[in-house]
Amino acid sequence: MQIKSSLVCPDCGQQTLHDLHYAGPVLHEITCAECGKASYAHHHPVGGYLLEWRGRLLSKPRRMYREVSKNPIILFRLSRRVVSKPTRVTREFFEVLH
Repeated sequence: MQIKSSLVCPDCGQQTLHDLHYAGPVLHEITCAECGKASYAHHHPVGGYLLEWRGRLLSKPRRMYREVSKNPIILFRLSRRVVSKPTRVTREFFEVLH
């Protein structure tokens, strides 16, 4: 996921627009739109992402149970989410590799 934000660039010294690139929920890189300099980047985001993803995977059944117990009608929407999940996870993983 990519978000634009106005930040002070350490290289330009000016407040400029920056691209914030997230790998899942982890901030991966911040790039100045003016000078193109990456001012912050994880060098190996895949390892951290995989640990975080494993935690999400293991907690998924518990989270789904809570969601269904609060609102049983959600079962109808769950089937669509279950079918689309592999595509969403694959897209997220390729964002991490980018």
